[in-house]
Amino acid sequence: MARLILALVSVLLITTPSLGQQSLIGTYKLVSHDVEVDGSMTYPQGNSPHGYLMLTPTHMVYFMTAANRKFGTSVDDKAALLDTLSAFSGSYRVEGNKLFVKGDASWLENWTGRDQIRTWELSGNRLTLTISGQHPREPSKTATGRQVWELIPTPSLGQQSLVATYKLVSLEARVEGTLYEPMGKAPHGYLVITPTHFIYFITSESRTFGTSVNEKAALLDSMVAWAGTYRVEGDKFIQNMEISFTEGEKEKTRVATMEPSGSRLTFRTGRIPFPRDPSKTMINVQVWEKVE
Repeated sequence: MARLILALVSVLLITTPSLGQQSLIGTYKLVSHDVEVDGSMTYPQGNSPHGYLMLTPTHMVYFMTAANRKFGTSVDDKAALLDTLSAFSGSYRVEGNKLFVKGDASWLENWTGRDQIRTWELSGNRLTLTISGQHPREPSKTATGRQVWELIPTPSLGQQSLVATYKLVSLEARVEGTLYEPMGKAPHGYLVITPTHFIYFITSESRTFGTSVNEKAALLDSMVAWAGTYRVEGDKFIQNMEISFTEGEKEKTRVATMEPSGSRLTFRTGRIPFPRDPSKTMINVQVWEKVE
């Protein structure tokens, strides 16, 4: 009996978020983002960036973009789009004022699989996250990045049956009837749904960090990221795309049919504009597994 009780306590200690962790849980909107690089202050997303951060009991996902981005399909256009966004996901734990994050996916790929430490400070409804170390875009330089986020009030009631953190199981798309698998056979991704907001971040199974124009374009081509608000009508998940990785779907509405089955949630779209080339249409099927 003593061994059983000890085992149960151990499981609770492992799976239950700390008090600090619980105080951070929520959906946040970006207020500001600055990075000090070798003593000089920079603003990688400009003075008025857009972004969302979602902290669940065990995971974090964020996605931010600069204010004035333009859709484009050339290699230079894609490189510019990658240079003006940032997206990251991973599991985390809190110890004191430190946020220990294990990267699961990152927009540039060089943070994927790495452990990071962020300092956090909560003041009223504002959360400041600070990270110091190797510059993500220029590894030869050191940088200190600071993000200030504002908590979005969450209603007590919402689409409670959907509210969860999901991990990607499979992704299939057909563009003009032709199978399209830009993320490969085993993509990585998270979907977080709160009572009012959602955020997607998906990357391909094999990506390589690079700083050339062609390498940046390839990184953009092997990721997907959206965030915004949503509502549910019957079996329809109606998304208001506030932020888009290519800008092609920004401020547009996207409708997907939901098919829940146990811990899995499938989204199917009808014919929608292809985000990388809106002159074409696509049908998209995503299967997600609830992880918390």
